[in-house]
Amino acid sequence: MVAALARDPFLRKPIIFVARLRCPTRRSERLQPLQNKDDNRSVPRKISPPKISIARWLLAALFLIAGAMHFILPAAYERILPPFLPELFLSHRYAVIAFTGVAEIAGGLGLLWEPTRRTAAICLALLLIAVFPANLWMATSHLQYGNSPIAQWALWLRLPLQLPLIGWALLYARKN
Repeated sequence: MVAALARDPFLRKPIIFVARLRCPTRRSERLQPLQNKDDNRSVPRKISPPKISIARWLLAALFLIAGAMHFILPAAYERILPPFLPELFLSHRYAVIAFTGVAEIAGGLGLLWEPTRRTAAICLALLLIAVFPANLWMATSHLQYGNSPIAQWALWLRLPLQLPLIGWALLYARKN
């Protein structure tokens, strides 16, 4: 917060303005001095931080959990790396898994912080597009995890669900 002292040219009284260092996101958040009825001095109105919707919290939580799973169960993610990836990626499988995990965690956290919300949303949408080949390969290769095979219908259902996830992420990429 920055406090500044200015003079009102009409009342010839000092006015104290308190403003955030970043630009306000909505017109309603812009600072407007209010008149104090007791002593006729201007006082700044309270500025509240922007509220985060439940849907944005859910999307952020989804990516935070998915990113954490890259570090909790890296072997499961290693098996779904498609063999047609360039040799550079295949020779560094755990680095690729760690990178995508970090990207998902960073994107989830970025959604929650207003200055990075837009960039994080765009990056998460691009990440979902980038991992689509791995999801497609997983659905077509009939992989088994441990002793139980994943239901094939669940793997195929995951593919069209990428589109709503991309749209959901891009919802927060809009400028206010």
